[in-house]
Amino acid sequence: MDSQRGREWRLTASVYRDQRMNLLQQLRSSRTFQFYLEAVFNLTKLTHQHMYSLLYHKDLIFKFSSQGHIFSKSSQVVHQYTENS
Repeated sequence: MDSQRGREWRLTASVYRDQRMNLLQQLRSSRTFQFYLEAVFNLTKLTHQHMYSLLYHKDLIFKFSSQGHIFSKSSQVVHQYTENS
């Protein structure tokens, strides 16, 4: 009888561990997806600024501005997400 309970406990612990790992994986992927969505939003907004703002119309000025740095970091996030998917 005790071996039966021990086996049930190990099975329950195994199922719990598997469910916990699946939940952690889902949370990690959802955070990554949130970073991806934020990066796409930033790229859209910054592309519009780059095209329609006279100050940032020149590539060199845009590249060295704070918006250009955000654009670069957002581009890296999007590329990493699409390479890993």
